[in-house]
Amino acid sequence: MENSTDIIFIQDLYEHFTFINSTFNRILGYEKEEILNEDVRHLIHPDDASLLIKDRKPLYEEQDGNNVEFRFKAKNGKYHYFSVNASPIRKRN
Repeated sequence: MENSTDIIFIQDLYEHFTFINSTFNRILGYEKEEILNEDVRHLIHPDDASLLIKDRKPLYEEQDGNNVEFRFKAKNGKYHYFSVNASPIRKRN
């Protein structure tokens, strides 16, 4: 995951980043130390927030992953369009 050319991030159920790869840093400009444990939602364009909430609901209802498009705010303040394939990571019993 660390050497992927795609941005890869993991977030917890509270919408906080728990992992970002080096591509996240290269494209968006955030260092791991300044973004880990931060709320993902503060980087989403305000016009896209409601879409993200709607598209994420199936993940919380234990359904399979989905694809969502939204704008993510870079450290320099500019927004970048992303198509994200989100899949839940579930613990096995």
